[in-house]
Amino acid sequence: MSSVNASIRAFNISMTQYENGQIGFERLLNSVEKMTRSEDSYAQIKGNVANQVVALYKSLGGGWQINNGKAFISDSNRELMRPRTDWGDVLDEPQLLPVLGNRPTVADIQQTSSQLSIKGGNE
Repeated sequence: MSSVNASIRAFNISMTQYENGQIGFERLLNSVEKMTRSEDSYAQIKGNVANQVVALYKSLGGGWQINNGKAFISDSNRELMRPRTDWGDVLDEPQLLPVLGNRPTVADIQQTSSQLSIKGGNE
């Protein structure tokens, strides 16, 4: 990520120099090309990581489901656990998993991040 930030910063500097007449358009295009290449390679790496995570899930059996708002332990399992061990009041009320709201996707975060980086420089 630091190489992407460095290339974005170099682009911003080149743009400022071009606007002030210090460099030509060809040099500005070179910095755009370098920035694009570094962003592309970063995106490929992130995609490869995602693919490898999916492969890991598949190799471990996959099929995991998110249980939004459902009990962490099913009623039948709680009844099996109750006579085996003194759980105190832990098993009296079901422990609920938190409900996940509408969270931004990874693509939304990356798009916002790239827009801020280009505008602000080295954020």
